[in-house]
Amino acid sequence: MFTTESSNLKIFKSSNLQIFKSSNLQIFKSSNLQIFKSSNLQIFKSSNLQIFKSSNLQIFKSSNLQIFKSSNLQIFKSSNLQIFKSSNLQIFKSSNLQIFNLQSSIFNLQSSIFNLQSSIFNLQSSIFNLQSSIFNLQSSIFNLQSSIFNLQSSIFNLQSSIFNLQSSIFNLNLQSSSQS
Repeated sequence: MFTTESSNLKIFKSSNLQIFKSSNLQIFKSSNLQIFKSSNLQIFKSSNLQIFKSSNLQIFKSSNLQIFKSSNLQIFKSSNLQIFKSSNLQIFKSSNLQIFNLQSSIFNLQSSIFNLQSSIFNLQSSIFNLQSSIFNLQSSIFNLQSSIFNLQSSIFNLQSSIFNLQSSIFNLNLQSSSQS
């Protein structure tokens, strides 16, 4: 975890979180979330505005500084820690600059998008199940029609056998009457 790094000003840089990174100003950058990422976007653009101007400004100055300390989660623990001490340095003070509110809104939007995608997936799954049920019904109808056809074929064969039997009886009667 980094705190500051020369002219690029990297604060709280880990593999998943970059705040105020160089000229691109990438805030809360993860693999899926990039806020204010543009080479043309410059916040605090004035050449007269210098953030962390004082050479005496001490950020995270303490060997006792413990960040994310074990189960107690103690952040910036030090009586000597002086962060943004200058009275002229006011970051996040402007009512127009609400990065954390924006990040929360974007998170809520992403959550809504995820829920919408989940609903779409469930709808597609329901449609697939309905199509499968229709296919099974059509298959059952086809099997029923096939059974009816086989039954009709059996009836025809039975009728043919009866006709042949009647014909044989008739022929026997004819032969018997011709011999008498």
